[in-house]
Amino acid sequence: HDFFVVTVSRLFYYCGLSVQTFFLYFVHDIIRVTDDPESAVAYLAILGQVAGTLTTYPIGLISDKLGGRRKPFVYLACFLLSSVMVVMIFARTMHQMTILG
Repeated sequence: HDFFVVTVSRLFYYCGLSVQTFFLYFVHDIIRVTDDPESAVAYLAILGQVAGTLTTYPIGLISDKLGGRRKPFVYLACFLLSSVMVVMIFARTMHQMTILG
């Protein structure tokens, strides 16, 4: 069971990683950032990392106060992240991408 979970999680991880290759083209062609799409992608990546950094520590403290139950928080994080990624498909402006990022 554990090996299956690790294998499936790696599958999703590498699928997500491979999609990042096309994010520059998405920002350039769909969001229409034509002057400097590389900077826009870097900005969105940094924004996502900062948001993750700011939420990780407080959520860890809350998890510890609830007896170390991490699975509900992992499930919630995965649900929120996948929901934002699906909604991001419909974004058409850099402002929408920043809000979702």
